[in-house]
Amino acid sequence: LPNVKSIGYNAFYENLSLETITIGPDCSYIGDGAFYRCTSLDITIDSANTNYYTVNGCLYKNGEDQDTLLHIGTTEELLITEDVKVLGLNDNYRYGQNITLKKLEFAEGVTDIPSGAFDEFNALEELVIPSTIKTIGHNFTMCNELTSVTIKATEIPSFEMSSIFWGDPLKVKFYVPAESVELYKASEVFAMYVDQIYAIGETIEEEVA
Repeated sequence: LPNVKSIGYNAFYENLSLETITIGPDCSYIGDGAFYRCTSLDITIDSANTNYYTVNGCLYKNGEDQDTLLHIGTTEELLITEDVKVLGLNDNYRYGQNITLKKLEFAEGVTDIPSGAFDEFNALEELVIPSTIKTIGHNFTMCNELTSVTIKATEIPSFEMSSIFWGDPLKVKFYVPAESVELYKASEVFAMYVDQIYAIGETIEEEVA
């Protein structure tokens, strides 16, 4: 799209077959939901464009205080730092279904994960949450391949719902600081996972059928 200056609202909404787009140097506006549920799409930005940039096919908007993650491409690993704003359920840019991401990590400094940002991530296997986390919204529904969740916070974060992580409860294991294992096990939020909470770094022997 070399001469395009703006991309409108829902322009490529749910275009499942779209694989690549290159956005030109003069594009200064991308409308809400422009690439929502484009699950096969990687985006590149012309190097002369100062409004947007991409990393591993993921689209970001430059900001004064925080850059904003707008679209998650077909990458298998994603690190979100405190300098990146994540959009949630009430934002039209929320990410929707993802079929490639296997590892999602939030770096130290991140304090909040908004609701609805990471639902239906069908390939997600590993989630890493930093010690700085304070609140986690309603997320990770239908992430049925999720098997490993590391939460580095010694105090249990505030959760929007009374239960969490609606992946397959028979698969997922939680890893928390050793000194906080009993605290997490006693929490109502983790009640259905009480036998699947371990200390970070603990070796687990898998049951043999």
